[in-house]
Amino acid sequence: TVTNNLVANINNNYSASGSQANTLVGISITTGSSNISGNTIRNLTSNTQTISGGGTSAIVGIAYTSTTAPATISGNTIHTLKLTHPTTLAATANQAIFYAGPSSGTNVIEKNNIHSLSIASPTNSTGYLSGMDAASGLFTIKNNMIRLGIDENGNSVPSGIMVRGISSNSGTQNIYFNSIYI
Repeated sequence: TVTNNLVANINNNYSASGSQANTLVGISITTGSSNISGNTIRNLTSNTQTISGGGTSAIVGIAYTSTTAPATISGNTIHTLKLTHPTTLAATANQAIFYAGPSSGTNVIEKNNIHSLSIASPTNSTGYLSGMDAASGLFTIKNNMIRLGIDENGNSVPSGIMVRGISSNSGTQNIYFNSIYI
């Protein structure tokens, strides 16, 4: 169980490039069943230019890769995750929640509030912002609030990047009653 924690004000100024993993993660669950609830993850910044994805993206608020049920990610607030390299053209990823969890049991991602993810480079057209990236497993995503494409000051994110509220790559899922503003 990971509950009621504050993960804040962490800066990774290492400017790596290429496909090696240089990841800043707020909360990472790799083994066992877990309840991740009531946490606030905010003000994470990274200068990396690495192009890894999924649980090893440049910034991930919550990375859940354990395959033991049950998995609950509920009532978390994730905001102001910033990729700060000013000129990168790399396909860097900024994700609030990455999930590759159990293929059985009751697994729920609900009541999370996600906003203000950004990539600083105004010429980057290959990077992406993702509120939730559900890669695999059996899960229900419901009643989440996601706002993307606007930074913490209310300004539009300058890059012509891909912005995804919720993406589901494989697995068995139910996705309903989420509010997404892009």
